[in-house]
Amino acid sequence: MKRIFLSMLIFLICVPFTIGQTNNLKENRKGSLLGTGIGFNKYKTSWIYGDWGNQKRPYHGFSRTGIYAEYEYRSLFKPGTIQFDLNVNLFFGLAGKTMDYWTTDDETISDGGATVSGGVLLKAAIPIQILSTTLMTPYTGCGFQYIGLGSNGKGVSNLINQEYRYDEGWYESIFGVPWILGVEVDLGKYVFSVEYGLLIGGGTSTSWDPAGPDVEQHDNPEMNTISIGVGFKL
Repeated sequence: MKRIFLSMLIFLICVPFTIGQTNNLKENRKGSLLGTGIGFNKYKTSWIYGDWGNQKRPYHGFSRTGIYAEYEYRSLFKPGTIQFDLNVNLFFGLAGKTMDYWTTDDETISDGGATVSGGVLLKAAIPIQILSTTLMTPYTGCGFQYIGLGSNGKGVSNLINQEYRYDEGWYESIFGVPWILGVEVDLGKYVFSVEYGLLIGGGTSTSWDPAGPDVEQHDNPEMNTISIGVGFKL
């Protein structure tokens, strides 16, 4: 994922010097933008259950590839050279699997499942005019994110099923504060972007019921995301 992020970052730095001259750039970023793109997301949840002395600590890893949609109001307010943008986003996971990272062998415990995520972000951006027709804007931000992770329980070994009941399918959720870092290239009507995100704090819940005992959160959840997208100014 880091290689993909670095490759796209280099690409976006090069884009303005190749096609920027053919676009008209508005002097002010202020206004609405609709965006879409593809996301490569990884999540991890940690649980604990069982009696004292016989506790189990499951770790579940989720990989999800999907599409996202966003609405952004740019330059909501502008103290000095920094512009603050308000972003509302949705992610729909279309492909991926769920792994367990706590039994003897890392096993696939689900080969798919519905994934939906939604969030609100406040972004701090610093536009830099690098050509008469092109802006490059690094940005960072944080906010609130909710992720619903469905797992269908298909593709699980019989041995795992007998004790942990993964084959019944289950649902997990992650909620918390994401931190993002990205760069966008503004070519006038169109805005190209690449972004990395992680979770700096949050909680989890689950419907997973491994043969009766109550399951509780053990460690904080993890999130690592890379997205590549294009936006259209309204």
